[in-house]
Parts: sequence; C-alpha cells; structure tokens
Amino acid sequence: MLKEGICERYPDLGDMPKNQAAMDRLVQAAVEVWEDFQADLFTRLVDSMVRRLEAVIEANVVASATATVSSSFYIQVQSGTGGQGVGAVGRYVVAGHTGSSGSATYGVLYFNGANTSSAVRYYIDESGRLRPAGSNPNDESWVYLDNNGADAALQLRGTADAQQNGYTFLDCAVNPDTRALTCSGADGMNTFLVCSGSQAYFALPNSGSSCGTVTLIAVQS
Repeated sequence: MLKEGICERYPDLGDMPKNQAAMDRLVQAAVEVWEDFQADLFTRLVDSMVRRLEAVIEANVVASATATVSSSFYIQVQSGTGGQGVGAVGRYVVAGHTGSSGSATYGVLYFNGANTSSAVRYYIDESGRLRPAGSNPNDESWVYLDNNGADAALQLRGTADAQQNGYTFLDCAVNPDTRALTCSGADGMNTFLVCSGSQAYFALPNSGSSCGTVTLIAVQS
C-alpha cells in the first residue's frame, strides 16, 4: 500500500540513480505518503485481521487434508456385503508372496489381517498406482489380469513383470475427508471383492459374483 502510494505520487523515483540523494528523496516521499493515510484505513485493516487469519487457517486445513492422500497408510475393510464381505469388516490387507515364472515374484492380496502388525503400509504415487511404502526392490504395484471384465485376483507385481504379462494397474485415490480408498481399472472395473480364503479380487459393479463386496479406507495410525 505504501509502495503503491509512492509510485503513484512520485513516478520519477523509479528512474533515479541508486545514490544517497535518491535514498533521501525516497524516505521523504514515504513519510509524506504515510502521513496522508487516513486513520480509518488502519482501523479497517485491524478489523480485517480476523477474516484474514480465518482464511489462512482454512487454506492450511485444505492443504493438510490433501497432503495426507500421498502419505503412507494401511488399508482396512470399512464395510461389506454378503457373508464373506461382512466377515472381512475391520480386517487389513495382507500380501503373501509366492514364486512366479522366472525370477519374478508376486504377492497375493488377502483381506484377513487382524491388526496392523501383519499389514503393509501403502501409498499412491503421482500416476495413481497403489504401491508398498518403504523398501520396494521389485517396484511392485496393485494389479490384476484383465479378462474381459471377469472377476480378477488382485496381486502385487513389479512394473516390468506386470507389463510383460499383460496385467492392468489400478488407478487409485483416497478421499481426504472420508479416507475412502477407490480404484478403477479397465472395462469399468472398480469394485473390491473378498472371495474364498479371504483373497482380494477386483470386479465390475454388480457383477453378480458369489464373493462378498467390500469398501476400503486408508488408515494412517
């Protein structure tokens, strides 16, 4: 505000050389402009501080909520339908690694972790892929083998192995308000299933599967 007043009243100051005379002229101009400010201007500025602080707090809350999306979290079953889905409520995602073709390994995903001690923390990278947090030497992500929309087992596979064998990467996001984890894939698939042995599957909505459906949330504690 002071700067704008000086520039408006004394536009020639911007063209003056950088010497002591110019500095003295600038100080004098600043004093003159400052003294012309009306007292009610300062009253309005003081009164506006509450509104300004509330705006800063609100902006920080939004930024914090957004930041948690990319932080690591456990994945827990929030709700379920069908016998297997209801039975999985409150359980955490567990990955059991099994040998694959060649030297590659993959993890079979289950909704059967009783607590976080047996669960793995995950995060969502910039491309929406769901990855294990921490050490990930095989560059693994959540994938499934697309079979024209049929129910498909969810697995953890390395990027190169998944691409070479035709797997589809899940595109995931976490709602910063509800913490709901939602993912999508090819052919409109976006539904999590829990099938025999608590194994995790991915399917079309209302696929008519005999498995139970579940909704998932991201849990950071």
